[in-house]
Amino acid sequence: MDSEKTGAGIIGAGVVGLACARRLAQQCIETFLLERHDDFGPDVEWINHIDYHVDPDRVDGFYHSIRRWWPQLPQGALSPAYSGIRPKVINEDKPEGDFLIQGQEGHGIRGLINLFGIESPGLTACLSIADEVLRRCRQYW
Repeated sequence: MDSEKTGAGIIGAGVVGLACARRLAQQCIETFLLERHDDFGPDVEWINHIDYHVDPDRVDGFYHSIRRWWPQLPQGALSPAYSGIRPKVINEDKPEGDFLIQGQEGHGIRGLINLFGIESPGLTACLSIADEVLRRCRQYW
């Protein structure tokens, strides 16, 4: 380990990111979490080209889903907060796939560990994923 102090930044924490931050903190590694405010979503729409436009007609689906557990949600309370393109490790017409943990061997950037495609399996696997991220981080500290 070189003398320069090294820490870890976790972007888009979620449950897996929080588990990773905990594992790193347990090893006395300074950790910075970058997470947005509470929100509903995301909504998934398959695309064939880059387009960050938010279709306002999709809001009705959000109201319907949210009102199953928050029936008093006032009409007009929701508005789009952001639009983004999330990488998937499967194609639209393929069966559900697993997630991908990508390190320097996949993108060539020392110290960067990407976690792609972590959806519902991430909740049950979050501590194991965190252990794997910690194992990979140790080579840099």
